[in-house]
Amino acid sequence: MMQLSMTRYYSEDQDMMQKSKRSGGFTMIELVTVLLIIGLVGAIGAVGFGDAIRGYVISAESAEQAQEAQVALTKFNVELMRMNAVTASTSTSITYQPIFGFPIDSTTHTFNFSNGVVTWEGQPLIDDVQDFSITYHDTHDSAAAATFTNGTTSMIQVSITTQNAAGSEQTFTQRIFPLVNHYTR
Repeated sequence: MMQLSMTRYYSEDQDMMQKSKRSGGFTMIELVTVLLIIGLVGAIGAVGFGDAIRGYVISAESAEQAQEAQVALTKFNVELMRMNAVTASTSTSITYQPIFGFPIDSTTHTFNFSNGVVTWEGQPLIDDVQDFSITYHDTHDSAAAATFTNGTTSMIQVSITTQNAAGSEQTFTQRIFPLVNHYTR
Protein backbone atom coordinates (compact mmCIF):
# COMPACT_ATOMS: atom_id res chain seq x y z
CA MET A 1 0.00 0.00 0.00
CA MET A 2 2.73 2.24 0.69
CA GLN A 3 4.05 1.79 -2.73
CA LEU A 4 0.79 2.74 -4.27
CA SER A 5 0.50 5.99 -2.45
CA MET A 6 4.05 6.94 -3.50
CA THR A 7 3.25 6.35 -7.10
CA ARG A 8 0.14 8.28 -6.73
CA TYR A 9 2.02 11.13 -5.11
CA TYR A 10 4.50 11.29 -7.95
CA SER A 11 1.85 11.12 -10.60
CA GLU A 12 -0.11 14.02 -9.03
CA ASP A 13 3.07 16.07 -8.87
CA GLN A 14 3.83 15.37 -12.50
CA ASP A 15 0.29 16.35 -13.46
CA MET A 16 0.71 19.66 -11.64
CA MET A 17 4.01 20.33 -13.37
CA GLN A 18 2.53 19.65 -16.75
CA LYS A 19 -0.44 21.90 -16.01
CA SER A 20 1.80 24.70 -14.78
CA LYS A 21 3.98 24.52 -17.88
CA ARG A 22 0.96 24.92 -20.13
CA SER A 23 -0.84 27.68 -18.25
CA GLY A 24 2.02 29.52 -16.59
CA GLY A 25 2.53 32.38 -19.12
CA PHE A 26 3.06 33.39 -22.72
CA THR A 27 5.16 31.46 -25.14
CA MET A 28 7.95 33.12 -27.09
CA ILE A 29 5.85 33.11 -30.28
CA GLU A 30 3.02 34.95 -28.53
CA LEU A 31 5.41 37.59 -27.18
CA VAL A 32 7.01 38.16 -30.59
CA THR A 33 3.58 38.40 -32.22
CA VAL A 34 2.41 41.01 -29.70
CA LEU A 35 5.60 43.03 -30.18
CA LEU A 36 5.19 42.94 -33.96
CA ILE A 37 1.57 44.11 -33.72
CA ILE A 38 2.53 46.95 -31.34
CA GLY A 39 5.38 47.96 -33.66
CA LEU A 40 3.09 47.97 -36.70
CA VAL A 41 0.44 50.09 -34.96
CA GLY A 42 3.17 52.47 -33.74
CA ALA A 43 4.64 52.84 -37.24
CA ILE A 44 1.23 53.62 -38.75
CA GLY A 45 0.56 56.10 -35.95
CA ALA A 46 3.92 57.80 -36.47
CA VAL A 47 3.23 58.28 -40.20
CA GLY A 48 -0.19 59.74 -39.44
CA PHE A 49 1.26 62.00 -36.76
CA GLY A 50 3.98 63.18 -39.17
CA ASP A 51 1.36 64.04 -41.80
CA ALA A 52 -0.65 65.97 -39.22
CA ILE A 53 2.41 67.99 -38.18
CA ARG A 54 3.33 68.67 -41.82
CA GLY A 55 -0.23 69.87 -42.52
CA TYR A 56 -0.13 72.17 -39.51
CA VAL A 57 3.19 73.68 -40.59
CA ILE A 58 1.93 74.30 -44.14
CA SER A 59 -1.29 75.91 -42.91
CA ALA A 60 0.59 78.10 -40.43
CA GLU A 61 2.99 79.20 -43.18
CA SER A 62 0.10 79.96 -45.54
CA ALA A 63 -1.61 82.05 -42.86
CA GLU A 64 1.61 83.97 -42.23
CA GLN A 65 2.05 84.64 -45.96
CA ALA A 66 -1.55 85.84 -46.21
CA GLN A 67 -1.00 88.26 -43.33
CA GLU A 68 2.23 89.58 -44.87
CA ALA A 69 0.50 90.07 -48.23
CA GLN A 70 -2.42 91.86 -46.57
CA VAL A 71 -0.07 94.24 -44.76
CA ALA A 72 1.82 94.98 -47.99
CA LEU A 73 -1.39 95.58 -49.95
CA THR A 74 -2.72 97.84 -47.19
CA LYS A 75 0.49 99.89 -47.41
CA PHE A 76 0.01 100.19 -51.19
CA ASN A 77 -3.60 101.27 -50.68
CA VAL A 78 -2.86 103.90 -48.03
CA GLU A 79 0.10 105.40 -49.90
CA LEU A 80 -1.22 105.36 -53.46
CA MET A 81 -4.75 106.47 -52.65
CA ARG A 82 -3.44 109.76 -51.25
CA MET A 83 -0.69 110.72 -53.66
CA ASN A 84 -0.11 113.97 -55.50
CA ALA A 85 1.43 112.64 -58.72
CA VAL A 86 3.33 109.70 -60.17
CA THR A 87 6.85 110.49 -61.38
CA ALA A 88 7.79 107.02 -62.72
CA SER A 89 5.95 103.74 -63.16
CA THR A 90 6.49 100.26 -64.58
CA SER A 91 4.86 96.88 -64.08
CA THR A 92 7.11 96.22 -61.06
CA SER A 93 7.65 99.67 -59.52
CA ILE A 94 5.99 103.02 -58.95
CA THR A 95 7.52 106.30 -57.74
CA TYR A 96 5.09 108.95 -56.54
CA GLN A 97 4.83 112.24 -54.68
CA PRO A 98 2.74 112.05 -51.51
CA ILE A 99 0.17 114.74 -50.78
CA PHE A 100 1.83 115.49 -47.45
CA GLY A 101 5.48 115.77 -48.49
CA PHE A 102 7.97 118.30 -47.16
CA PRO A 103 9.16 120.24 -48.96
CA ILE A 104 6.06 120.21 -51.10
CA ASP A 105 6.42 118.62 -54.56
CA SER A 106 9.99 117.41 -54.01
CA THR A 107 9.52 114.33 -51.80
CA THR A 108 9.06 111.01 -53.61
CA HIS A 109 8.49 107.46 -52.42
CA THR A 110 9.02 104.23 -54.35
CA PHE A 111 7.49 100.76 -54.26
CA ASN A 112 9.70 98.24 -56.04
CA PHE A 113 9.86 94.50 -56.73
CA SER A 114 13.21 92.80 -57.24
CA ASN A 115 14.61 89.32 -56.51
CA GLY A 116 11.42 88.07 -54.84
CA VAL A 117 11.12 91.03 -52.44
CA VAL A 118 8.63 93.92 -52.54
CA THR A 119 10.08 97.05 -50.93
CA TRP A 120 8.91 100.54 -50.00
CA GLU A 121 11.72 103.07 -49.77
CA GLY A 122 14.21 100.19 -49.77
CA GLN A 123 12.61 98.49 -46.75
CA PRO A 124 11.11 95.02 -47.33
CA LEU A 125 7.32 94.78 -47.15
CA ILE A 126 7.04 91.12 -48.13
CA ASP A 127 9.58 88.52 -49.25
CA ASP A 128 9.38 85.08 -50.90
CA VAL A 129 7.21 86.58 -53.65
CA GLN A 130 6.89 84.40 -56.76
CA ASP A 131 5.22 87.00 -58.96
CA PHE A 132 4.35 90.67 -58.62
CA SER A 133 2.63 93.11 -60.94
CA ILE A 134 1.26 96.63 -60.99
CA THR A 135 -1.24 97.46 -63.72
CA TYR A 136 -2.76 100.84 -64.53
CA HIS A 137 -6.31 101.34 -65.80
CA ASP A 138 -8.29 104.37 -67.03
CA THR A 139 -11.54 102.75 -65.85
CA HIS A 140 -12.31 99.73 -63.69
CA ASP A 141 -12.92 97.54 -66.74
CA SER A 142 -10.39 98.98 -69.21
CA ALA A 143 -7.33 97.18 -70.51
CA ALA A 144 -4.18 97.49 -68.47
CA ALA A 145 -1.68 100.17 -69.45
CA ALA A 146 2.08 99.79 -69.08
CA THR A 147 2.50 103.00 -67.07
CA PHE A 148 0.55 105.45 -64.93
CA THR A 149 -0.74 108.54 -66.75
CA ASN A 150 -1.39 111.56 -64.54
CA GLY A 151 -4.87 112.86 -65.24
CA THR A 152 -6.32 109.71 -66.85
CA THR A 153 -5.35 106.63 -64.81
CA SER A 154 -8.14 106.07 -62.32
CA MET A 155 -7.28 102.63 -60.95
CA ILE A 156 -4.08 100.82 -59.98
CA GLN A 157 -4.17 97.06 -59.49
CA VAL A 158 -1.44 95.40 -57.42
CA SER A 159 -1.07 91.59 -57.45
CA ILE A 160 1.25 89.57 -55.22
CA THR A 161 1.73 85.80 -55.67
CA THR A 162 3.39 83.71 -52.96
CA GLN A 163 4.13 79.98 -52.76
CA ASN A 164 3.96 77.86 -49.60
CA ALA A 165 6.13 74.86 -48.66
CA ALA A 166 3.69 72.45 -50.33
CA GLY A 167 4.13 74.28 -53.64
CA SER A 168 0.65 75.78 -53.88
CA GLU A 169 0.46 79.41 -54.96
CA GLN A 170 -1.72 82.12 -53.46
CA THR A 171 -2.43 85.35 -55.32
CA PHE A 172 -3.53 88.48 -53.48
CA THR A 173 -4.91 91.46 -55.41
CA GLN A 174 -5.74 95.02 -54.37
CA ARG A 175 -7.45 97.65 -56.53
CA ILE A 176 -6.61 101.21 -55.60
CA PHE A 177 -8.48 104.30 -56.78
CA PRO A 178 -6.11 107.27 -56.33
CA LEU A 179 -7.86 110.46 -55.26
CA VAL A 180 -5.50 112.59 -57.39
CA ASN A 181 -7.40 111.87 -60.60
CA HIS A 182 -10.86 111.95 -59.07
CA TYR A 183 -10.78 115.36 -57.43
CA THR A 184 -9.08 118.61 -58.30
CA ARG A 185 -7.36 120.76 -55.71
